[in-house]
Amino acid sequence: MSEGTSIREVEGPKEFYSLLHSTGLHSLTYDLYDFYTKYKNIGVGCGCQRKNREAVAKNAYIKSVSSLTPEQKSAMKETLSVNKVRFYVETGIFAEI
Repeated sequence: MSEGTSIREVEGPKEFYSLLHSTGLHSLTYDLYDFYTKYKNIGVGCGCQRKNREAVAKNAYIKSVSSLTPEQKSAMKETLSVNKVRFYVETGIFAEI
């Protein structure tokens, strides 16, 4: 890694939700907004469906990152002032932009 390279590591859906909320990046694409609203609504409704809502939000997290275009990836890195962003799930890294 060269000197001056900065990396932001996103450890999962909860951290990604906070990042989108604090930066306004949730409005960058439909898939990001879809994840944002699904994660935001995990605690809404019957507790018996919470695990299902968590799984739906996790899948939306993966899809929203995986569907970013090169221009959207650049916009995200520019907003975060980093050279790379790494995205993780429980099993490890699943994407790097």
